[in-house]
Amino acid sequence: VLLRAMAAVVKLVPKVLLLVVGDAPPEKKAYETQLKELVSQLGLTSHVDFVGRSKNVSALMPTMDLLVMPSTYQEGFGRVVVEAGASGVPVVASRVGGVVDVMEHGKTGLLVPPGDPASLSQAIVQLLKDRKQAARMAAAFRKRIEKEYPLEKMIERTLKVYQEASSVLRIVVFKFGAVGDIALISPSLRALRQRFPKAHITVVVGREGLELVQRCPYVDSLVVFDRKRHRSLRELWKLGTDLRRQQVDVVVDFQNNRLSHWLGVLSGAPFRIGFGGRKFSWLLTHPISDPLRKRSNGGFSVGPVEHQFHLLRVLGISETDPRVEVWPSPADEEDANQLLSKAWTAEKVPLVGIHLGGSRRWESKRWPLENVAQLIDRLASKKRIRAVLTGAEEDIGLSHEVLRQTRAKPIVAIGKTSLTGLAALIRRCQVFVVSDTAPLHLAAAVGTPTVALFGSTDPKRHAPPAKDLKVLNVPLWCSPCYRAQCPRLGVGKMQCMKKLTVDQVYEAICASSS
Repeated sequence: VLLRAMAAVVKLVPKVLLLVVGDAPPEKKAYETQLKELVSQLGLTSHVDFVGRSKNVSALMPTMDLLVMPSTYQEGFGRVVVEAGASGVPVVASRVGGVVDVMEHGKTGLLVPPGDPASLSQAIVQLLKDRKQAARMAAAFRKRIEKEYPLEKMIERTLKVYQEASSVLRIVVFKFGAVGDIALISPSLRALRQRFPKAHITVVVGREGLELVQRCPYVDSLVVFDRKRHRSLRELWKLGTDLRRQQVDVVVDFQNNRLSHWLGVLSGAPFRIGFGGRKFSWLLTHPISDPLRKRSNGGFSVGPVEHQFHLLRVLGISETDPRVEVWPSPADEEDANQLLSKAWTAEKVPLVGIHLGGSRRWESKRWPLENVAQLIDRLASKKRIRAVLTGAEEDIGLSHEVLRQTRAKPIVAIGKTSLTGLAALIRRCQVFVVSDTAPLHLAAAVGTPTVALFGSTDPKRHAPPAKDLKVLNVPLWCSPCYRAQCPRLGVGKMQCMKKLTVDQVYEAICASSS
């Protein structure tokens, strides 16, 4: 991202040199080679220097005119930003993780969206060209560092943390599965905080869903579970050791699989609760009867949040609030406004969001694209409603197919938002149309009236608790099948989604927006 930004920077500031400080570990030497090849391809050979490791950061930092931290992932703190501020060096950084708590955009530095070379290059050029503004920001940042991060205060804060840790109940929650499932644990986290207001609550979460709980007010700390990295026994043991160092008292295992059960054991927690009746549930100290194993009327009778609450009863949590929550940042809200503004959307024009995709492998959850195109045209012609197409970057091809079939021009927001940014965008829609996938839960969290299309999965089990939710579902003899790909052939293929007509969805939208 930074190298692509530099390709634009050198056109406006020709006398500039980028020093890439640090080195790649042995297992990532191929990545370093790719970067150097990209430098050559972009014609940046005379503008980029890979200087390797430096043991004397305090001497190197003040020689810089600008420090750039172009992280594309969520930083826990971003220490290099604080080091630059302490050295009086202006900073441009990605708007990620703890960096937004350390820096104030426009006052102590410039923050840009992660993974956006255009915004990054604009910020770099701005501070390289306006040296007075850069100096003002650096001075303001230095003052903030002196006030918030002096050695004495940091020691005092650290000692206070140790004192609290020695007397506080420590709870670890496991949920590193699908993104939608992570959104659904917010009621349980809220219930745990209300039941144990002084406890230290840690959530072990997958990298894909980290963003959804990063700003959660009920959580004290997060541990990232990386499926690729933690596949090996060595890395799994290290993760368990890190948890054990926290002196965990209670594990609440919402992930409920073999891996999470073993992590619970490795954490050393004396109290480990999860659902019983599975192959490795003997690793739990308190296996609880799973209500999903009891069927009534031929289907599951317990919703996703109620299912979690059933587990929490053993902790004395009985009265619970099922509301799903998500916490978009002010930057997410502003990005949503900017996206709509750039799409020439007038304030009074009603918007209906339509989510095209879902999990990459769950084709059986997808409503036919020709139906989406017809719905967009009908909303535009009969209600003067403009559609907003949402989805992941991998769904861009689907949007091209929809645009080929429709006469109206929807706003294409696919691949242009983060998860919390998507929640902010959904909040601006009058109605949101979505299948059984993560944005369904985001819509419930922000309170947008939603039309949910269910086919291969059971709405009783997966629909989130929401006041303004209309579930459309065609019961067939083969559904819910829980197959990612429809096993039927010919006319019967995908009938559970194809039988959800444009008329039904249109009428549900009209009823929800009235």
